Amino acid sequence: MIHENNIIKKSKCAFKNLEKNNIIYLKNDVICASINTIGGNIEEVSLLKYKKKINSNKPFKLLKKNSNFIYQANSKIIGNDGPDSSIHCKEKPIYKIDKKNFYLKNLNKKTIYIPLIWKSKNNSLYIKTFILNKGDYRIKIEYDIYNYNKNIHVSTLHKLQQNINIPNANFNYNSIFSKNTYRGSAYSSDIHKFKKESFEDIKSNDAKKIHTKKGWIAMIQQYFCTAWIPGNTENNIFFRKNIKKNQVSINCQSNLISINKNFCHKISSSLWVGPEIQKEMKNIAPYLDFTVDYGYLWFFSKPLFKLLNFFFKIVNNWGWAIVLTTLTIRAIMYPLTKIQYISSEKFRLLQPEIERIKQKYKNNKKKLNEKIISLYNAEQINPIKSFIPTLLQMPLFLSLYTMLVASVELRHAGFILWINDLSSKDPYFVLPIFMGLTMFYIQQISKTNNSNSIQPKYMLFVPIILTCFFLCFPSGLVLYYTVNNLITIVQNKFIFNKINK
Repeated sequence: MIHENNIIKKSKCAFKNLEKNNIIYLKNDVICASINTIGGNIEEVSLLKYKKKINSNKPFKLLKKNSNFIYQANSKIIGNDGPDSSIHCKEKPIYKIDKKNFYLKNLNKKTIYIPLIWKSKNNSLYIKTFILNKGDYRIKIEYDIYNYNKNIHVSTLHKLQQNINIPNANFNYNSIFSKNTYRGSAYSSDIHKFKKESFEDIKSNDAKKIHTKKGWIAMIQQYFCTAWIPGNTENNIFFRKNIKKNQVSINCQSNLISINKNFCHKISSSLWVGPEIQKEMKNIAPYLDFTVDYGYLWFFSKPLFKLLNFFFKIVNNWGWAIVLTTLTIRAIMYPLTKIQYISSEKFRLLQPEIERIKQKYKNNKKKLNEKIISLYNAEQINPIKSFIPTLLQMPLFLSLYTMLVASVELRHAGFILWINDLSSKDPYFVLPIFMGLTMFYIQQISKTNNSNSIQPKYMLFVPIILTCFFLCFPSGLVLYYTVNNLITIVQNKFIFNKINK
């Protein structure tokens, strides 16, 4: 037999209501969460190390509830005998606790426990404990259910609920290109390691159910993620629901759990509510780090981020890490760049001979092509090799772009002087203009190196057009392209001087 007094004493909590309102606060060094004792759920979560805007003193609020926008993460005990059962409880259960604030102020203290107590009409006791560790974005939730009556049957329900559309006042993008980042739901199951489902998919079809033992459900957006990771080993059902016109939810419900009379049962789960820090999320649950959305070029972006992170640990500045990453990439590609320049120079030297062949066989295209190919083979020129460095630049460019707008480590990351956010545009457009000048200079030296080149006049407008296009790009991406251009200029001078000696 379990004695109720011992349970209450163990939880260090007395049976009494809060004096003013039903909100209590849970805080460590990285998050601050508000919990409503009516229902016993988290209502708001602020991320203390991430600001709402650059140079703002207000922390970024991930979970929130107001008249314009709702983003909630609820956990419930349902079933015929649960505190959140609609059969016996027409109203939300009111949990009891002895104080309002739970702060991790003591540096030697590593964990905070918040036990909420609810007693059912049949005298069963439910203790819902929120557990938060120092420096952790994961909130653990444990249910201790003490059954003093007949056998009871309960089930857990974890829900993530959010509005489909976000008012501008509730969500701040660093640049116009950030609007293209994915925002929606995702899950991991026995069948799918990682799968995304947009809010529009949920709205159009909410009947889909997935049976699984392992996995998690999540809602993701640029830089941040909220995910429920059930701790039970029983089968779970993942399902989605279209709640209102502009509101959807994704849910995880366990099978019914039977608790015999005079027995207790523990149910645990974890809520990740914070930034998409890949290293930490990987340790929380398998494939949870996949929520960092690098798109179709993830196989380029992930190694690129690892390289960038390696240099950041050395220089402690993401801007200089981008510079060092660019230097490393160009150093690796130098053999291909050298082949490109040598091929270009050989093409220049062969232009008189090619013109002679064109004049001689201008009426015989088949013979013309044969002679030119024969000339290329004799001089060991492969036109395809000349384009390889150029072709490789495009996926690298796109990979860096997706990495900059998806990696939370680069959010509000400063570089030097006026550049205080590498994930946002240059506020004074200095970098894009300088990048345009480097492009124009590369055009000029290319014409100098290839005296027979007849470049159309409209090509002179390309640097201007690209400069305008880059004005709103993340400054980290413009920095990469500018450094890349400077390296091109140096390599161009070095290789052509060596060839022409």
